[in-house]
Amino acid sequence: ARTYFAQALSLHPDNLAHRVSYCATSLYGGDVDGPGQLTLSREHIGAIAGPGVMRAGVHAGDTGEDTRHDTPGRIRLGLLSSDFRLHSCAFFLEPLLRHIDPARFELFAYDTGSRQDEFMQRFQRYIGHWRHVERLPSRELARTVAQDRLHVLVDLAGLTDGGRIEALAAKPAPVQITWLGYLGSTGHPAIDYRLTDEHVDGPDQQGLSTETPLKLERSYVCYQPPADAPDVAALPMLTHGHPTFGSFNALSK
Repeated sequence: ARTYFAQALSLHPDNLAHRVSYCATSLYGGDVDGPGQLTLSREHIGAIAGPGVMRAGVHAGDTGEDTRHDTPGRIRLGLLSSDFRLHSCAFFLEPLLRHIDPARFELFAYDTGSRQDEFMQRFQRYIGHWRHVERLPSRELARTVAQDRLHVLVDLAGLTDGGRIEALAAKPAPVQITWLGYLGSTGHPAIDYRLTDEHVDGPDQQGLSTETPLKLERSYVCYQPPADAPDVAALPMLTHGHPTFGSFNALSK
């Protein structure tokens, strides 16, 4: 896949989707180490803050009076994702939303996906302001976020399908964080922080991120199993006499 993405980049070097895919697939090859991955991200993603994206005055707001004082004491927190649905990220996102204190946070969702299901309906109960932005070009998406006068915007996609990193280049929120959907550094110059922990970012990972790591004391994610998951049974190896390995993931991974 990397070979073909490299060929695609040679034909269309300015194609952002090709650059994102090339960096993302490099995580799975095994031949690109941490410093190499950081170099790739900086090379292919680091320059996107220029052409085609509105920058000046976006997060400061040229759209009217600042409304953040309307909710004193609450942080206006935005979530940008295409995975507000039945998706692996949903099993980590819902526990967070369920336990966020509404007296301290006012939530905004920027949904870049197109599929609606039961999970999305549950997310909409937790998040008071819902924006369907899947059809908006990057410039308009950045303006939409800026008009909400966020304090913090959390990108849940990184360099994965459905990500809108070009809109982030406009810096529509004063603080921008990446979390959950992508383990590596995005190389994005406008993303300030990456939410992580000591297990994902140990001492050997120091300096391998363009974002400043925010390390939680325990795990940076909390898994919620599906409601229809069967009860935990006895270990099959006790009766079979050998271990069985399995992967519940995309075949490409």
